Amino acid sequence: MKLNKYSHLFLWLFFSGLLLAAIVGATLLGYWQKIPELDRTYISFGIILVFIIGWIFSLIDIIWITKFVSNSKSQRPADFETMIAKKEERSGFFSRLLVSLGFAGTLVGLLFVTISLGSLISAEQEIESIRTNVQGALGGMSAAFLTTIIGLGGSIFIELFHLIFKNIYFNLLSRWEKQK
Repeated sequence: MKLNKYSHLFLWLFFSGLLLAAIVGATLLGYWQKIPELDRTYISFGIILVFIIGWIFSLIDIIWITKFVSNSKSQRPADFETMIAKKEERSGFFSRLLVSLGFAGTLVGLLFVTISLGSLISAEQEIESIRTNVQGALGGMSAAFLTTIIGLGGSIFIELFHLIFKNIYFNLLSRWEKQK
C-alpha cells in the first residue's frame, strides 16, 4: 500500500492521540491522583517528564523529515546520514533513559521494602507499628511496579515513534535512489 507524503505524520498523530486518550482516561478514573500515593519517591514524575521531552523531540523529527518527503523536488543533502544518525541516537537515548529510570525506580522501591521489612523483623513491636511497617513495604512495592510500568510504557511509545521516523527515512532514501 502506497502512503501519501503526510501519512507518517498522521500515523504519529494517531498514536499520540491514543496516548492522550489513555492519559485522559487515566485522569477521569483518578489514576493520576494516585501516583503520589503509590510513588513517594516521585521518580514516576521524572519518568513522565523525560517521556514528554522525548515525545516532543519525536514530533520535531517527524515534522523535519516530512518536509523532505513533502517537497517532491528535494535533493538529498550531503550530510543527511549524519543528521539522521544524530536523531536516531537521541531517540535511542530517550528510550534507554526511560527504561533505566524505570529500573532505578524499581530498585529504590525495593530498597524501601527491604528497609520496612527489616525494621519489622528486627524489633518487638506492637500491632500498630507492624501495620505501619507493612504499609511502608507495600508502598515501596507499589513505587517499584509503577516506575517500571511507566518507564517501559514510555520507552515503547518512543520506540514506536522512532519506527515511524525510520520508515519515513527508508521511503525517502528509496525515492531519492529512483530519482538518480
